[in-house]
Amino acid sequence: MAQDPRGENLLALCRDPRYVEKMDVARLKEVMDLGLAEGGAKHDGTVCHVLAAPAKKTVRLQAPGFSGRAGVDASGLFRSE
Repeated sequence: MAQDPRGENLLALCRDPRYVEKMDVARLKEVMDLGLAEGGAKHDGTVCHVLAAPAKKTVRLQAPGFSGRAGVDASGLFRSE
């Protein structure tokens, strides 16, 4: 059985100068949209993407068949210190 390349692809992208120290939500979306052939993790069997922004306490979801990402306010899941 061939090894799944998604994890290694994402680790390589983390070291890529285009993304090092410059990762924001827009760039994370770019990374998550890269297909396997482009060195990313997206493939025909991808069920959904979940992008979390802990500092903003938001989660964005993308499901197959939808071009955009739906934002969800997750602040209620976190307690205040």
